[in-house]
Amino acid sequence: NAAHKFYWDDCFSRASSLAYTTLFALVPMSALSFSMFNAFRVDPQQFTHTVMTILEQIMPGSENDQLRNLREQVFSYLTTFSSNVSALNTLSVAVLFCTAIALLNTIESALNVVWKVSSNLSIASKIINFWAVMTAGPLLLTISFIWYARVSQFAGEHESNVFSLIDFFIPVCATWFALTLLFFKLPAAKVRFKDAVFGGFVASVLFELVKRAFAAYVSMSTTYNTIYGVLTSVPLFLFWLYLAWVVVLFGAELSYQAGSI
Repeated sequence: NAAHKFYWDDCFSRASSLAYTTLFALVPMSALSFSMFNAFRVDPQQFTHTVMTILEQIMPGSENDQLRNLREQVFSYLTTFSSNVSALNTLSVAVLFCTAIALLNTIESALNVVWKVSSNLSIASKIINFWAVMTAGPLLLTISFIWYARVSQFAGEHESNVFSLIDFFIPVCATWFALTLLFFKLPAAKVRFKDAVFGGFVASVLFELVKRAFAAYVSMSTTYNTIYGVLTSVPLFLFWLYLAWVVVLFGAELSYQAGSI
């Protein structure tokens, strides 16, 4: 079954690798995303609200001080680093670009292991495909989250059960859409669209459940503050990235199993 194959494909170790690679690739990917916001000439206040909305979607939400400080620190680091990218020289920008490429290559390698295939694309073809993902991905996410932020603001101004449901389901649907595309396009294997949809749906639901469980765990635990002190945000963020990739890889295993039926 999927859980058995998940273990023997060493997905726990691969999730660790993806978590660290994601940490290094956040700066170039966020810089590209923020440039999309500038291209749409988003109002600075709306920009801040939308970015915080994105972080609330992909990170556990809670009134807990540790999680709230974690989101605020991640937001501060991303905006600071991204604004500094314009001051870098050509060599530094090239290094950032290679870091983003390395993340996508690591994701592709992990998915190819799940589907038991190897990529036959040349390095040049891979770079072209990855560049397309790096450009189209942030563009689609920017458009969707700008729309989501406006819907959320409208829902806050008009109390209604309908808008509350929309506010809940849009994050799940956005994650479902992103994971479906990831499972359908990135592996070197030929994946049926319905299998990618199935794996993406289960992974998106699990993602929301894991977010809530992680928030509850951090709220009840004082271990991180006791051990790490002011550095609490670092292990918390890495641990969350690891859990997120565990969920993604498990969704990929479900897509593979659905295709083998």
